[in-house]
Amino acid sequence: MWDTSRGRGTIRTWTLIERSGDPAFVAMLPFAVAIVEMDEGFMILAGIDPPDQVDISRRCRTTFRRSPATGRTVPHFLVGQ
Repeated sequence: MWDTSRGRGTIRTWTLIERSGDPAFVAMLPFAVAIVEMDEGFMILAGIDPPDQVDISRRCRTTFRRSPATGRTVPHFLVGQ
């Protein structure tokens, strides 16, 4: 189901990825991914920057980036925005 969002949310959990079996992601290491609860109530799993500022309950906003693995535009979060 699709939903509309203003693009702002709260980090609920996250992890730092330090190894990848997919060569498309090796150049990005290390990188963080988070589950973000959007202000509208749904959750999204996506990359998040900067990794040194990621923490549970921090606010963030959505941007979009090109995936190095697929070339598609995907959601990405920025902390403190």
